[in-house]
Amino acid sequence: MNQRFLKGAMILSLSMFLTKILGIIYVIPFKALVGSQGQTLYSYAYTIYSLFISLSTLGIPVGMAKFVSKYQAQHEYDTARRAFKYSVIGMIIFGFLGFLAMYHLAPIYVHHILNNAASLLKTKAEQEALLNDGPDIIHMIQVCSIALTVIPVMSIIRGFFQGNRNMAPTSISQLVEQIVRILIILGGSFFIIKVQHHSYQEAVSISVFAAFLAGIASLIVLLYFWYWEVPGYDQKLAECPPHPKRKPSRLFIEILGCSIPFALLGLATSLYQNIDTLHFHQLLTKSGLAVKTQKVYYGMYITELAKMIMIPVSFALAFGQPLVPELTNYHQQKKNRAVGRTIRLALRLTLVITLPAVIGISLLADDVYLLLYPSTKSINQLGGNLFAIGAWLGIFYALYSIICSILQGLNLQRKGIYYLVFSLIIKYISNFLFVPLFGINGFIYSTILAYLSWIILSLLQIKKHSLLQFNQILCDCFPILCSSLVMGIAVSYLKHLLKTLSLGQKIQALIELGSCALLGAIIYFATYYLFMLLSKTVRKNIKSNKTKVAR
Repeated sequence: MNQRFLKGAMILSLSMFLTKILGIIYVIPFKALVGSQGQTLYSYAYTIYSLFISLSTLGIPVGMAKFVSKYQAQHEYDTARRAFKYSVIGMIIFGFLGFLAMYHLAPIYVHHILNNAASLLKTKAEQEALLNDGPDIIHMIQVCSIALTVIPVMSIIRGFFQGNRNMAPTSISQLVEQIVRILIILGGSFFIIKVQHHSYQEAVSISVFAAFLAGIASLIVLLYFWYWEVPGYDQKLAECPPHPKRKPSRLFIEILGCSIPFALLGLATSLYQNIDTLHFHQLLTKSGLAVKTQKVYYGMYITELAKMIMIPVSFALAFGQPLVPELTNYHQQKKNRAVGRTIRLALRLTLVITLPAVIGISLLADDVYLLLYPSTKSINQLGGNLFAIGAWLGIFYALYSIICSILQGLNLQRKGIYYLVFSLIIKYISNFLFVPLFGINGFIYSTILAYLSWIILSLLQIKKHSLLQFNQILCDCFPILCSSLVMGIAVSYLKHLLKTLSLGQKIQALIELGSCALLGAIIYFATYYLFMLLSKTVRKNIKSNKTKVAR
């Protein structure tokens, strides 16, 4: 059981890690080409785009993975295959409707955001500085919307492969999609700005269109895998035992029943970001922050910080994708002990990577920002301070992602939706409470509070419907927490010592980051191994004492 789950998780982890690393690296030359204003323009388009991607796919890729896994366990291979065919047709329709909606709603969305903030500004010059970006933002969103015509179909094919426990097509297609997108973004931007000497707006327009072209490339990779895998699927289809045929309408309703709840849960991050976008200029203007600084902060918060925290979070996402069909299979067969072991394993593997990574990013935030997104001294300082606080979003987003998969596997997704609505209310209200007190960090604190409320309520629900015990989770987390604490102290001390060196700013940051990362990794894994041995010894002694008492 664990070997199959770990194999799928490791394949996806490697792919997603490389994808996220590339997603961070390309931002450096891209920002150098289009500037902070161009990056902010790009961020506006992708914030709403991510929301529409979730709405257009309706969570059907993950729902398809769960559906296929369920009927594979019952040996109804023909049922899974027919559902896949219907879902492809449905995704073509949903994708086109998503494209039309995003394209035509773009002006309303942008005018609402900018006009609310502009009404709070005192001078006409400040109002014009904010509103002048409106037409460009609308154009970028509309260009980006074209990708919705291909991404949903690509996603449903990935879901079918995942339901068959085949993670390679998803992994390779994701990596190819990212590489093609980056090549088009950087190559197109360079050609437009450096060769043709045109504006950064045109370069950003090509960059957002890259999502569509990258989606086409990914779809070609998936079709290649389908061509080679379909004979095996056809063989299973031929060996399918007799059973009552299920009506297409019932299959479609069941897929939607699996998919829509998961889609709504998958909207959390996009909804939080869009709540922040709606409030961003309004609340920061009330706090007295200049419009120019607000624009710089927006690019930092929405794009740069989001890409950074996705590196540790990518491991949780990788564990979550194979977790849904795995838990569905065991839950369908009523293997409750296997369900409990798989949940504990997924939570432990998520925390063992995510927690030390988040602590490391937070402690070395100023060096990370300086090396990845170098700018003026004042902006570097703002970015370092934002990263130091914002890095902690990673641990909550990672836990949210993995717990979403657990809820889906146990058919508890409806509870998760109720808790999500509650967390959105908390997010909305706490923005107005925290931003006036903490500035831009208030958006981070309100998001953490929203995630935390959802996580606690969901874990209580999982405990109620499984053999999972909180004391078991605490025992699993004890070595991770202790080794992370030791690592954090060691990294802080080494960074303090290295600050005495009188070197150039970038060289100093590179030495600090490299030395602290190396020492931190060595100390973390060494102490984690020792604490694991200690934990096992303690558990063994407790069990032996219980046995003696029983005798």
